[in-house]
Amino acid sequence: MPCPICNNVSLIEKLKYSKRNENFEDENNYINYNNKILTCLECDFSFNCDASIEGLNKFYSIMDERDEKKKKNFTKNRFEEFNSRFFSQVLYYLQFFKINKNCSILEIGPNRLGISKTIGLFQNLIKYYYFDEATIRHSKNVVKLGNYYYPNKVNLPKLDLIWMSHSLEHIHPSLIIPTIKHFYNALNEDGKIFIEIPDELNPLLKIIIPHTIFFTRKSLFKLFENNGFEVCVYNEIAGSTNNSQSKNNEKKINKNLKIKLFVRKIYLFLQKFLPDKIVKKYIFKNFVKNGPYTNEKLIRLIVKKKVK
Repeated sequence: MPCPICNNVSLIEKLKYSKRNENFEDENNYINYNNKILTCLECDFSFNCDASIEGLNKFYSIMDERDEKKKKNFTKNRFEEFNSRFFSQVLYYLQFFKINKNCSILEIGPNRLGISKTIGLFQNLIKYYYFDEATIRHSKNVVKLGNYYYPNKVNLPKLDLIWMSHSLEHIHPSLIIPTIKHFYNALNEDGKIFIEIPDELNPLLKIIIPHTIFFTRKSLFKLFENNGFEVCVYNEIAGSTNNSQSKNNEKKINKNLKIKLFVRKIYLFLQKFLPDKIVKKYIFKNFVKNGPYTNEKLIRLIVKKKVK
């Protein structure tokens, strides 16, 4: 198949998936580490050329069933609006643009939490829409539009902002251009898209299932600028910059991660019995960060609809 972004047929196979050491992700028949990844020599876009849309749908359906079983043991954080990922993203966005009253926001793939409560700390008069198999607890002006987003198969309301936090990389390659065009038509004049994705083409990161598309700066700019958008902000955010040091310290990092996860489990249990003051203090100390909330490399960009 030609490149989904520029239609070029000069493609090479230079990237491979890394095993996750999780049986279902590694061995399922729908998308797995044996799938081929092609890279376009013209625009630098890389994509899984083996997985089908139907296969991805089946994969996520099974994953959702597995998540539902885990959900029974899921302990909810109090003050979830201070989730470190969301808080970092919203503060980042507000450095460049305001979120106005009655702003209409669509989030793709928010899972159980979503960005709405964190945005509500700064602007509580918003209309929030989302697509996800998981359901966010009902509150005022929060509307679920469906389990999965498919371009041109769903009617979108008029929007001011589309939020894509680690969801762009899950789109099937053949749907990426229809998705961007659909977003363009749904956005109001001056409408924007916030995107955060892992920088999986950086040597510090692994390419993992079920991600299907992979970007460089060049391919991201090509994707949006060729489809009616202006790139306003682009940043590569690194939690760790030394490759050799990262590899040498991998055991230490994994050990620290296990300790943090253990402490977090204790906290999630105790938080149910602690007064608000103590819980908030712990959250601000451990979860709220303006900047990298992870040691992995990230790409963040904000694009704005250009008026034709």
